[in-house]
Parts: sequence; C-alpha cells; structure tokens
Amino acid sequence: MWFIPWGHTKNKTKDYQEQMRVAELACRAIKESDIAANYSHGQSSRLMYGASGVAEDWVYGNLGVRYSFSVELRDTGHYGFLLPARFIRQSGAEMLKALNAIIMAMKL
Repeated sequence: MWFIPWGHTKNKTKDYQEQMRVAELACRAIKESDIAANYSHGQSSRLMYGASGVAEDWVYGNLGVRYSFSVELRDTGHYGFLLPARFIRQSGAEMLKALNAIIMAMKL
C-alpha cells in the first residue's frame, strides 16, 4: 500500500488531489513494470484504519513536505514484517520504479 496524509483522520489535506495523483503514478509504474505487483494508494485511515503518529502525517504536517508518503511493501500478511530474502530484489525494483515515477511527476 502507498499511503498519503492523513492517517489519523479521514479529512483530506489541502494537497490531497496532488498527493493522490502522484501516488497513483507510483503504483501504476510498479504495476506496468515487469514485476506487475498491485499496490493500493490513499490515506491509511481510508484503506485500513486510522492511526496517529504515522510518518507521512508528521512529515507533511510538521515539516510541510507536500509529497509525503509511507509505503507498506509487497507482503499481504502472509509473512508479516519478516519478508523472505527472495523478495528483496523485487521489492527494491518496485520501489525504484515508483520513485522514478514520483520524481518525474512532482511539481516543485
């Protein structure tokens, strides 16, 4: 999953549309690559549940970083936070594709 602020509320940020646009491009870059993994994007409070103290909220709210994201890597709950080593290259390749898409899409 690719999270944008806010995680602690379902309220949208003033940059919500832009954050969603860029997050969608990141997820699409992964899906359209040879890896073809499917990432969801949006607020964690809408995709999963509300949570306070999440990184994307702090970076956006306290530091004013418009493009603030958190990512939950490829596992869907089977391995928890102990993803087997055989998935490391794939996870890294996914994130590189997504980061390239974000860099090209940001409006600075």
